Amino acid sequence: MTNLTIVHGSIEQGEADMLSQRLERYGFSTRLVQGRTERSAEEVILILLLGIPLRTFLEAFGTSLGESAGAAFKKVIEEIFRKSDGRNGGKIVIIRDFKSGRDYELNDRLPKEAYEQLISEGSPQAGRLHYDDAIGEWTE
Repeated sequence: MTNLTIVHGSIEQGEADMLSQRLERYGFSTRLVQGRTERSAEEVILILLLGIPLRTFLEAFGTSLGESAGAAFKKVIEEIFRKSDGRNGGKIVIIRDFKSGRDYELNDRLPKEAYEQLISEGSPQAGRLHYDDAIGEWTE
């Protein structure tokens, strides 16, 4: 069973393979799809489609690394941004949680608190959420 599907457009195949292998080391089965996203490839680095609830995914990350789930996931996302040709301004990674119906837009400037909030995110609304620095929480 595939827990995660990685749709990548603007990162190299080798980088997508490395991300897939890293996620598999953490116990997730992955499937890579080279494809177009609903936005331009210049804007979206990749979309991570979760076949499991976001909270379950993040908690497994933290457990496997022996640290908080948010901090562990932040490291991986920062690595993705670093390896995306260093041209991160305006680029995003989208985490799509099918269980909740939410998409989370992650950018290269998210504070640690944003990642920690992903674990406790209890918003009942579906839709696309981004982190609002002014109020310090995820909003539509």
